[in-house]
Amino acid sequence: MTTPSSSDAYSSVRTVNTPAGPRNPGQPSWNTQRSSSMPVNRYRSFADEVEQISLPDRTWPDVVIDHAPAWCAVDLRDGNQALIDPMSPERKRRMFDLLVQMGFKEIEV
Repeated sequence: MTTPSSSDAYSSVRTVNTPAGPRNPGQPSWNTQRSSSMPVNRYRSFADEVEQISLPDRTWPDVVIDHAPAWCAVDLRDGNQALIDPMSPERKRRMFDLLVQMGFKEIEV
């Protein structure tokens, strides 16, 4: 058995599955993020499951979310360093490289 190179070394799966679904309609050309390939169509929306919300003096409550927003990784923010075992700079770099490999275009650091 080999000894890890640092105290916060970890191992993970060797391959990364990136989202391979279609792009959302109306998505800006600069955003190459793909939809998840998870079978989300088997779940009912809140509007179908509970109730359709209608507030005539407002616009946002009537909007039904039918696809996921553009995700942004926030795992490397300073707020996450308040953990019991904060990440070392080396581990943060490995995490950043992994997020880039996964295809994230926006990463909060």
